[in-house]
Amino acid sequence: MCSLIPTPARGAKGKVRFTTLIAASQLDPDLNAVPASAGVYFVYIREDASLLCSDAPAFWQSETPVRCDGHQLVYLGASGQSVRARVKCHLRGDSRVSSLRKTLGGLLLRELCLSPYRSSRTKYHFADGEERLTEWICRNTAYDFIENPDAFSLEKFLIQSLRPPFNITHRRHTPVAKDLMRANWILRGAPLRRSSGRPSQLSKLHCAS
Repeated sequence: MCSLIPTPARGAKGKVRFTTLIAASQLDPDLNAVPASAGVYFVYIREDASLLCSDAPAFWQSETPVRCDGHQLVYLGASGQSVRARVKCHLRGDSRVSSLRKTLGGLLLRELCLSPYRSSRTKYHFADGEERLTEWICRNTAYDFIENPDAFSLEKFLIQSLRPPFNITHRRHTPVAKDLMRANWILRGAPLRRSSGRPSQLSKLHCAS
């Protein structure tokens, strides 16, 4: 049974829409199922994934879970131009350009044997471990989308309504967001490793089975 996603409606309390998920493993290399227009995207993790099953951080119990088809909503984001391009960063980029990847990598350090490295004062990545992180994301995540030209206003409304645990923006005052920001500061203390400047091999990966 899927939770209903609220959307704002002018002159009313709001309206709801049914959630329809597409697994990362079902996306083709070009992500044709993902809108190439402005809108909001939702990231769900399988509830049987190790991240949610074993020794889950306390903040999982402090939120009201949004669930659909055996998945739990953990993050949502927006793009004013192309949802497809933004989702591609999460799926195949590296942690320097994806806050979702940074959060997941931090929580999966031991499970995936990841080692964080700073590429600048505020950005870090997991070097060769980015490929393992990509594989984990492809196995365990699913997505939903809303096309909307006013993407960032809708994003703010949905974050405040649904309270996804990995979202920090618009929720910085909450205990969950403070825990994640603290974890990010710890990871920023990792050794400095400058980028080689070579094209990432991750760009060749995709989630199609």
